Order: sequence, then structure tokens, then C-alpha cells
Amino acid sequence: MVHITVGFVVHSLLEFLEELCTESFEVKISPAVIQESTKIFVNGCWVGIHRDPDFLVNILRQFRKQVL
Repeated sequence: MVHITVGFVVHSLLEFLEELCTESFEVKISPAVIQESTKIFVNGCWVGIHRDPDFLVNILRQFRKQVL
């Protein structure tokens, strides 16, 4: 689990996640894919999935260091 910070603008984070190939639920995703993927939650809301959690965590940590 990655915790960004309190007071961060959610819209910016959602845009950043979209750029990182986070799959949203706007397209149909099979249950098998969801089961094998990492679920992405922002402020308690499930916003999508990602298939490479190690990559995503590393990028989010870099993002946190640069932005905050």
C-alpha cells in the first residue's frame, strides 16, 4: 500500500495514475484480469487496476519525493 499524503489534490493524482497505464472501469475488464491485478484506491474509492505493482509503487514514491 502506498500513502501519498493528506491535502494532496486528488485530480492531479488521478491524471498521473491514468498516464501510468492504470486501467479504469470505463472499459470492460474481465473478472480474471481484476483478480490477478493490483487494485488502485484513492481516498477509499476504487479507481482502477494496474498489472505491474512494483513499477507503480516505485513511480509513486518518486512522484511523492518530487512533488511534496
